[in-house]
Amino acid sequence: MTVKNEKGFTLVDLLIGVMISGILVIASAPNFSRLMHAFRLNGAVRIVWGDIQKARLLAIKEGQTIRMDFFTNTSYEISRGPTTILRRNLSLAYPGVTVSITNNTVSFGSSGTAGGGGKTVEVQNALGTKRFTIITTGRIGNIS
Repeated sequence: MTVKNEKGFTLVDLLIGVMISGILVIASAPNFSRLMHAFRLNGAVRIVWGDIQKARLLAIKEGQTIRMDFFTNTSYEISRGPTTILRRNLSLAYPGVTVSITNNTVSFGSSGTAGGGGKTVEVQNALGTKRFTIITTGRIGNIS
């Protein structure tokens, strides 16, 4: 009597493995989509927050008014008088994300104060909304 030493997988073993893998991929797809929306929302709100900080610090550094205008739900620019310093379109890097601010503009004076009273900035997508405030003294609040 001889005993065969068999190694490897049978076709049935491989098919079962492929089926289990497929089920796991299908089950995790909605979570992956939600995760991508969360990354896009968090990334976009950090970019907008950082750009507003840059505008305020630039106003202080240069000793003149720096203005930030929001043209659409996805684009804005920072300018010094007629000169554009930065133009950004969020839809390129963060599809599905929109941004809005009270009165579509904020300006910082040479001391860093915000003109036009307090502002609320909202960044949103299908997952939810993140917001922060800019108060008259120029302080830019934390993201919530």
